[in-house]
Amino acid sequence: MDDQLGRGEELLTALLQAIERLRISIIIFSENYESSKWCLDELVKILDCKKSNQQMVQLAFYKVDPLDIRNHRGSFGEGLANLERKFKDNLEKV
Repeated sequence: MDDQLGRGEELLTALLQAIERLRISIIIFSENYESSKWCLDELVKILDCKKSNQQMVQLAFYKVDPLDIRNHRGSFGEGLANLERKFKDNLEKV
């Protein structure tokens, strides 16, 4: 569906609106997932929809250890630490 959408913030807005209409979301955690602002914004939206719309969420892991994601360690933990430093004035965002 992305190929039918515009670019930049328009695209992000359209993607976030599309997420609201989904019944099931599959989050694929991969290497450097945490370094993508877009992936993280989508993740937050999916988790919000899981709470408010009872959307089903499934997780998949591609070339990452699920325990690294859960325990914030390895490259995933390093990426989150970098985000915390970058947004130290707004840790709620992280």
